[in-house]
Amino acid sequence: MKRLLIPTLLASAFAFGTLHSVAAPPTAGGPSTTPYYPSNPGAADTLVLDSTPVIQGTTATWTVTNAAPGATYALVYATRPNDNRFLAGGEATLLVSGKSRYFKGAAFMGNGSLTVNLPPVVPSPMYTQAMEFVNSMQPGNVVAASNGLKHVQ
Repeated sequence: MKRLLIPTLLASAFAFGTLHSVAAPPTAGGPSTTPYYPSNPGAADTLVLDSTPVIQGTTATWTVTNAAPGATYALVYATRPNDNRFLAGGEATLLVSGKSRYFKGAAFMGNGSLTVNLPPVVPSPMYTQAMEFVNSMQPGNVVAASNGLKHVQ
């Protein structure tokens, strides 16, 4: 797995927004994944992110289900949600918090899919989101963002 950090994505203080979810809350007793969405979606909030079950100590895969051929994607992840529409000229919403203790940057998803071996202990909850970039993986090059996924162990 190739990991790229995007420190400039963290340069500004992200405001914590309202977490807007259209799915049922996680069930007690086991790992779960719940999609969540921007409270005020922008025109570039167009990607659809899905994942296999995210269970610590196993393999998990995240996939942009509507990935465009030849496009470049990254998975951003953190332990806190966000709802701040400032990417792609204010038309894409960042749904993971740069203020999170575990914000590690981004993992390169290549053509829109990323499979990783998860460590024995995964922070819970963990929030993930996909971004589409043109050229290099920099905040100014974001052209689309996905829904978020909340993973609970």
